[in-house]
Amino acid sequence: MCGENESKDLMKNMRQVVNEPQSFVRYECPLKQAYQINKLTQQILKNELLDKFAQQGETLVSYYLNVVPQAVVDNMRNAKEEYLTQYQSVTNFFRANKTIDQNQAAVFIDLCA
Repeated sequence: MCGENESKDLMKNMRQVVNEPQSFVRYECPLKQAYQINKLTQQILKNELLDKFAQQGETLVSYYLNVVPQAVVDNMRNAKEEYLTQYQSVTNFFRANKTIDQNQAAVFIDLCA
């Protein structure tokens, strides 16, 4: 749990991120595909949430992708190789589904409830 000062700093940083000119793409998909996306993003724990959605009769879920030009990713010299490899797989998945252009890369993805 955050203390008061940490919480204020976190909120300040979150506001800064939200106000940056970033591109977010909403992607809606069937639950079956959502399990595949969770595997790609190594977010297997979110399968419990998908299971809960299925029990409630949901058939579709949404993800939000933070999308940047591929050139930005190409210049991410300080990023861990594991991160770059994981998100290259995610980028390839969404390029194949025509969700993002060939000159774009996904750098963050999150399941929306």
